[in-house]
Amino acid sequence: MPAKPPSKYARVITWEIVPADADLNFQDCIKQVEAIKIPDCEIIGTSDVQPHVFGLSKLVMTTRMACEEDKSDDFKAAIEKLSTEDIDWSAEIVNVDFQELAPDKNWVPPPESDEEEEEEEEPAPPAKPPAKYKRVVTWEVVPADPDAKFDDVIKMVQGISIPGGGAWVGVPQVVPHVFGLSKIVITSDLFGEDGEVALTDMIMEAIAKLSTDDLDISAEVVNMDFQEIIESKKKPAGGGSELDQLKAELEAEKKKGIEKDKEIAKLKEQIAAASGGGGKKGGDKKGGDKKEAKPKEEAPAAGGLDRKTAAKCAQDGTAKAKDFKKMQAESGNKFFCAGIDAPDGNLEGLKAAAAAADKSAPEIGKLLCSHGVEALAVTLSVPAGERGTVDPNAWLEFACESIGGSKIAAKREDLPDGTICLSIAQDGSQGRFPIKMKDEVIGSGFQFLREKGLLNEDDDDEEPDMNMLGEC
Repeated sequence: MPAKPPSKYARVITWEIVPADADLNFQDCIKQVEAIKIPDCEIIGTSDVQPHVFGLSKLVMTTRMACEEDKSDDFKAAIEKLSTEDIDWSAEIVNVDFQELAPDKNWVPPPESDEEEEEEEEPAPPAKPPAKYKRVVTWEVVPADPDAKFDDVIKMVQGISIPGGGAWVGVPQVVPHVFGLSKIVITSDLFGEDGEVALTDMIMEAIAKLSTDDLDISAEVVNMDFQEIIESKKKPAGGGSELDQLKAELEAEKKKGIEKDKEIAKLKEQIAAASGGGGKKGGDKKGGDKKEAKPKEEAPAAGGLDRKTAAKCAQDGTAKAKDFKKMQAESGNKFFCAGIDAPDGNLEGLKAAAAAADKSAPEIGKLLCSHGVEALAVTLSVPAGERGTVDPNAWLEFACESIGGSKIAAKREDLPDGTICLSIAQDGSQGRFPIKMKDEVIGSGFQFLREKGLLNEDDDDEEPDMNMLGEC
């Protein structure tokens, strides 16, 4: 088979460039950027000026880099060098595409040699036995109360048994989190070749079950490393053949499987007891009735979401509502805009989060956004008693104006309780990227409240922190 020329690609990068001055002549700014010269890098297409947050504007420009080396850092540094004592310039990549270049017409395939044919005919070496690993998992555990007794929470978490011989390791640390809260960073070792995802979900659920009416506790895996386990083979006591050794190892593995099943059953009992289900702790000396009721198959949640995803979205919606309540107590504001990660741009997931947030804080107006790879989901709700002050449709249109208005939504739903729901698809040709649209909608949503006199801000206070409000 004839050799194929190696493929080469050009990077097509979309940039957001922000000169931090609302009164600039942006046509002059575009000329300054176009004057930047970097080898193998050219600015293509039409540059666009779009609204940004806090009254600023931004340049949306595209570069094409036809070289193997990524020179995006060079271009970004050149943009930042345009800064002066009065004006700061910044640049950020919002999208990267790859275009295959035409093959080199002068390319000649390397000559085939007899030595290469002989090398191909050599038999492959025997396969290496698969290595065994343990998983070192780092968790963030967040009690939703700044006055929580963290030593007690750590003891409760370390009291959770981990199946398969796993254990809590290292020294837990309490570090600052968002909104004045703190979080516990704790590490566990997990063993086993199958069901690792199910095992981490089981532990996460067990931690969540530690919550009480007064204290919500959530957990999240933030890192997972793999460490190879070096096992030394032991000969059976008293010597013996290789077959005897294999039989002994098989019996040992069977015992490990039985112990693992017992530990999983024990963890399930702890979860059931923590949720109020209780369970029989005793039984007769013979072990009692060993028959177990088959678990009922749960129907999917509304909108086709699996129940685990729907529960996570609802949990994050409730947490976001609690954040709103705290900020309302501090500032007196009745309306907020924020982003939530859990739905990952799925409209049904964001509807579940918004419903939970409205249930927890029905007196607060909320504009919520969730971005994924393919779409941005938006929900907006205004309490019935506040609709004389804020028209939900007017708030929504103002918030979406900078991205083309609500008319660009691929889907719109108006729910019976007055909540408006939108799903806006990603469209790179129009510069519509979900993560970028989310920031613009949130920023414009706050600007609407500011112009209506509904955003209480002291002169000495800073602007709303988008990193704090934007993610759950």
